[in-house]
Amino acid sequence: MIRQQLQQLMWERAGIIRRRKDLKKAFEQIKKWEMQKMEDVELRNMLLVSRLIVEAALKRKKSLGCHFVL
Repeated sequence: MIRQQLQQLMWERAGIIRRRKDLKKAFEQIKKWEMQKMEDVELRNMLLVSRLIVEAALKRKKSLGCHFVL
């Protein structure tokens, strides 16, 4: 269930058009999921990569390529 929620979260909050408030919400939700104990290594890796994407997007102040920061 977290897998589908993570995919939806990343699509809605860390997609092509990015808003800082949405990225912050995504980051907080991902951190909550990461704190849960889970055996699924693939899902843990998906959470890690998602968090790193969101962290990098939050650090970027300018739009680049097809990714827009609003």
